[in-house]
Amino acid sequence: MLARVFKGDHRSHSSASMRQVRRLEIDATEPLWLWADGERTVQLPTVIEVVPSCVAVLKKIESLG
Repeated sequence: MLARVFKGDHRSHSSASMRQVRRLEIDATEPLWLWADGERTVQLPTVIEVVPSCVAVLKKIESLG
């Protein structure tokens, strides 16, 4: 499963599910690291919160000529 996660193929696995949330609490019975976008970010337990309008996204504008 871990190899599928790094390739992005894990979403179709029967044990994976997708949800939209604003707040997520993650706990484990043993110390585990949370990975995000291929980077080790924080050790569990942790709380993740989405803050609307907190991240600015830039888009490159292609020249017309």
